Amino acid sequence: MIDRNVLEKKFSVGLCLNESMEDIRSFFEKNHRYLNSVYFSLPLGMRFFSRESLANEYDNNDNKLFDVLSMISYFGIRREMAINTWNLTKEELDQAIDYCKTKNLLPEEIVCLRNYGDVFRTEFPDAEIKYSVNNSESDGKYITKAFDTLVAGKGLLRDMTARHFYIEQGYNITLLLNNGCLSICNTDCDSIQCHRYFDYMINEHGLDYVYALCSFFPSEFKALLEHDKYAKLYKFKISNRPLGLLYTQQVLDAYLGLEDDYEAMRNDYRKMALFSTVHPLAIRLQNVNLQNVSEQKTKWIMELKNGTDWET
Repeated sequence: MIDRNVLEKKFSVGLCLNESMEDIRSFFEKNHRYLNSVYFSLPLGMRFFSRESLANEYDNNDNKLFDVLSMISYFGIRREMAINTWNLTKEELDQAIDYCKTKNLLPEEIVCLRNYGDVFRTEFPDAEIKYSVNNSESDGKYITKAFDTLVAGKGLLRDMTARHFYIEQGYNITLLLNNGCLSICNTDCDSIQCHRYFDYMINEHGLDYVYALCSFFPSEFKALLEHDKYAKLYKFKISNRPLGLLYTQQVLDAYLGLEDDYEAMRNDYRKMALFSTVHPLAIRLQNVNLQNVSEQKTKWIMELKNGTDWET
C-alpha cells in the first residue's frame, strides 16, 4: 500500500490560462499539496509557443497571467517558465529575459532546450534549470552541467537503467507521464513527421502495442513507485496544455488513485487520452483493444518487478 503523502509536492501541470480565475483558484485549493510546479509560457508571440491555441490563450493577457502567478506563489507552488520552442535567436532569448526583468519575474524553475541552458543559468542563477523533453536529444545524452534536472519522457519513461545513470550523475529526474511521444522520434516537434512515425510504428507493431507503449497507466505508475529504488527522488510532469482544468483534474486524480479503470475506458474510449495526449493516437483510440493493452502492460509491470527494463 502506497501512502499518498509520498506524492505531496511531486506533480507539475501546465497553466490553463483560458479558465476563469474562480476555477483556477478552486483547482489550486484542491490540489496544491500535490503540486510542485505549474509551467507557463511568456506572452511574447507565436515564436514562444508550440501551438497556436496556446499563443492565443496568452495574447493580451498579461494582467491575468501575473494574477495567476501570484496565486500560484500564494499556494506554495513553484513557477516554472517554459522556453522550449526551437531555434530562438539570441535577440529572442534577450527579449524573454528583459520581459522577466521588466515584470520583476523570477521563476523558481525554467524548462528549456539544450542550447538555451547556459543563458538561463547565467541570468537566473537561483532557478532550477530543466532539460526539456522537446530537445531532439531527449534521452539526455547531451545534457550539460547548465542543467539541474532532466525531464524524462519517451524511452526514458521505461528505461530504469538510464534513469538511474542520470540520478547517479547528480541530476534530478522529472518523469513526463502522459505525453505519449515515441522513443524513436529524435527530431524537433513537427506534426507531419509525428504522424509519419506513428504510421510506421502502427504498421510494424499494431495499434494496440503502440498505444500500450505510448501511454502510461496508473498501475504502471504504482509499480514504478513500488519497485524503482530511486522513485522517491523523482517528480512527475503531466501534459495538459491546452486541454483545460477538467482534463487536468481527471489525469491527476487517476495517477493519485494508482488504479486502472478499464470499465471507464471501455464505456468512453476518450478516457484513454488521459494517459497519452499525442494526436496520432487520439484519433485512433476508438479502435484500440483494451484487453491486448492490458496484457502488454501486465507483462511490462512483471519485468519491472523482476528488476529488468521495460521494452521501448
